[in-house]
Amino acid sequence: MSIEVYPNPSNAAFTLEMRRYSDDKLSIIVTDMLGNGVYQAEGPTRERYRFGDNFSAGIYLVQVLQGNNKQSMKLLKGH
Repeated sequence: MSIEVYPNPSNAAFTLEMRRYSDDKLSIIVTDMLGNGVYQAEGPTRERYRFGDNFSAGIYLVQVLQGNNKQSMKLLKGH
């Protein structure tokens, strides 16, 4: 599994895309640095997911789950 989230850092929204497609459902969970859930989505891997335009400035952790695979990355939201 390989994800791409751009732009990072961002002053607006983030876009998440899969670099490789699969038939397994994709789950996305975004939390702030305190562990509070700020965004969650599920759906097909071929879809683009756009989120974060309403996030406050700060650092966020995005976790992507697909089947038995999990990938995490930090996102930086500017002012």
